[in-house]
Amino acid sequence: MKKNKLLIVLLVLLAIIVLCGAAAGFGYYKYQKTYDAIGEEIIPDDTIFVAETELSPAEARWRVTVYDGFFGKVLGIAGLPTDKTVDAIYELAEIDLGELGEAPYALTAQYRSRNALYTAYLTKDNTEMMLSGEDVLSADDEIALMLEAGTYSLRIESLTDFEKFGGTLTYRCSFSIKDPPPPPPTLVPGKLELEQGEILSFKLLNIPEDITPTISTGLGMAVWAKAGERDWFAAIPIGPAREPGTYNVKISAGEIEYDGTVTVLAYDFDFQDLTVNYGSANVAEATTATALQQYREKIPPLWKTYDEERYWSGKFIRPVEGGYVGTEFGEHRITNGDPSTMRYHYGMDIEVDTGTPIHAPNAGRVVLAEMLLNTGGTVVIEYGGGLKSYFFHMSQIDVTAGDMVAQGDVVGLVGNLGYSTGPHLHYEMRIGDQAVSPSMLFDDGAGLYSADK
Repeated sequence: MKKNKLLIVLLVLLAIIVLCGAAAGFGYYKYQKTYDAIGEEIIPDDTIFVAETELSPAEARWRVTVYDGFFGKVLGIAGLPTDKTVDAIYELAEIDLGELGEAPYALTAQYRSRNALYTAYLTKDNTEMMLSGEDVLSADDEIALMLEAGTYSLRIESLTDFEKFGGTLTYRCSFSIKDPPPPPPTLVPGKLELEQGEILSFKLLNIPEDITPTISTGLGMAVWAKAGERDWFAAIPIGPAREPGTYNVKISAGEIEYDGTVTVLAYDFDFQDLTVNYGSANVAEATTATALQQYREKIPPLWKTYDEERYWSGKFIRPVEGGYVGTEFGEHRITNGDPSTMRYHYGMDIEVDTGTPIHAPNAGRVVLAEMLLNTGGTVVIEYGGGLKSYFFHMSQIDVTAGDMVAQGDVVGLVGNLGYSTGPHLHYEMRIGDQAVSPSMLFDDGAGLYSADK
C-alpha cells in the first residue's frame, strides 16, 4: 500500500516536471521568437532638420523589453557600438551653408518627435558648448544661433526615457559657413562741381592692404588718409582765389584708374574796409618784425604737414555759441581805406565776449597750442589728410600739442590778443596752404561730406 502511494507521488512529480519543462520550453521558444523578431526597425524614426537638411541617426542605444519585462534587448544602428563609452568614427552628414551674410548666420535645428527630449551640442575649434543650456529641449523647439564663418560639428541627443522601453538616439553632422568674398575696390567721388571756398572729396573703399593709392591735381594739397581698415579719404581745397574753370584729377589704386575733372564756380565774396588803430599797444606788438618772424616759423610749416589717418566724422560744429560773424571767409578786405592792402580774409571772425569757451569742431589731434605775438593764443587741430582748424586771438589755451580731442571738447577761451581790434575768435580752416570756408562745413550738403553719402 505504501509502495503504491509512493509510486503515485513519484508519477505526479514526474508529470509536474514534464509539464514545467514543457512550459519552460514553450516560454523559452516564445522568448527566443520575440527576441529574434525585435530588430532596428523598432527604433523610432525622429525627424530632425538642421538648416533645412534632414539628419539620420548616427548612433543608438535602445532597450526593448522582452517576456513581460523580465528581459530586454539592446539595439544599435549599423553596427555602431551600443556602449556609449566606446569611441567610434562616424560618417558625418556634410552641410554647406554657403557664405556668411551681412549679419551673422542664424542656425535653426527643428525637433519633430512627440515623445522625446533633446540636448544639442556644437563644436568648433575643439571647443564644445551646449546649445540648449540647462533646459532640455522639447519636441518642436528650435535653436537660433548667431554664427561666424568656420567649420562646425553638431551633436543632437534624443532621449526617450520610459521605465521598460526607451533609449537614446544621437544625430551628428558637420557644416561650414564661408566668409564672403571681399567687396570689390570702389571709388566714390564727392561733388564734382564746387564753388570757391569748398572742399573736393573722394573716398576709396575695399582697397587691398598691399595697395597705396595715389592722387594728383592742380587744385592744391591732395593726400589720402586711412578712413578704416581698407578705406581711404582725400580732401582737396578749392581756395577763394582759385580761378573758375575745369581742373583734372587723377587717382590710382590697384585696379582703379580714374582720370576725371572737377568744375570750380565763382563765389560772390563781400568787400570790407577794416579800421585798425596801429597805435594801440597790442597791434603795435603784433606787427613787429619779431612777431611776424615768429608767425612764419610756427604757422606756414604746418601747411605742409598732414596725418595719415582720418579722425573726423559727421558734420563740423560751430566752435563757439552765440555772437555774430563780423567778417566772413573770403571777404575782400582793405585796411584803413588803402586799396594796396587788399587781401582775402582766410577765416571767419566770430565776435563774442572774452572768456567764451571754444569747442573742437570735430575729432582731431592738436598740433600747435602756443601764445604767439601776432595771433595771440593759438591752437591748431589736425583732422587727418592735412585738413586743419586754426584758432587765433585766444585769451586762454586748455590743450597741449599732441592731445587728441573729441568733438565739443573745450580747447580754450576767446580773447583779444595779437593783431585784433576787439574780442573775437578768428576761426580758419586750411588744407595745405589754401584756406577753405569754415561756415560751409556747417551745412550737410558741403562737398567734404559728399563722398561719405
